[in-house]
Amino acid sequence: MRYEISGRLLKSENAAKPHVQKSGAVANYLLSHDSKANILDYGCGKLRYSDILIKLSDNITFVDSEIQLSREQVVRGVKTTVREYISKNYKKS
Repeated sequence: MRYEISGRLLKSENAAKPHVQKSGAVANYLLSHDSKANILDYGCGKLRYSDILIKLSDNITFVDSEIQLSREQVVRGVKTTVREYISKNYKKS
């Protein structure tokens, strides 16, 4: 999403943190749960928690803004798009 605040453009897609900057509290919370049939990662960004989520379910839906999913950027150490990374690295159920 993009927001205009006091005449300045804030691009929230630039705020997504890489997978090496996980929150320990969030990672521990996710790992404390049993496997689930379905998981939704709403605001998936640069797939920061995807390695944990794929351990918890075979059926994950990653959701974010169109620009975040389609722009070329470094995703989990690879220059690609989030959409391409998902299709090449995560099996489809």
